[in-house]
Amino acid sequence: MPIYERKQFVQEVEVEDGQKEARCMEMMIPVEGGESFFIGSVDMILQTPVGRAQNRVVFDVEGDTLEAAFGNWKKAADAAVAKAKDEIQSEVRRAQQAAASRIMTPGQMPGQIPGVAKKLFDEGAQLAGRSRRKRRKR
Repeated sequence: MPIYERKQFVQEVEVEDGQKEARCMEMMIPVEGGESFFIGSVDMILQTPVGRAQNRVVFDVEGDTLEAAFGNWKKAADAAVAKAKDEIQSEVRRAQQAAASRIMTPGQMPGQIPGVAKKLFDEGAQLAGRSRRKRRKR
């Protein structure tokens, strides 16, 4: 198994509205000789029901030199982020389908243990019945 030396590089690029984008790249250099290759990365921020989550997307970048690799970074990053978004959306759809396909039985509430929800419902109904009887006696 080859051993690599890793060098990290960051290129700051000005994008629209004066904003800056940091393009992260690692150059993997084989210690025993051979061809180097480049790995890019970008952080994707996701809005979830419990808040924001950060997901790092890592991808291969074509290029014989560091300059050529940074020239190809944007195209490789866009493709990797699009693929990651598709995978996340597919996973969310699968989870939603699994949740929707669960069969609910009478007395079972979502997120409750069968039997416990029925017992709580029955106790609540009994208490409500008692308070109605007390009002009638007056």
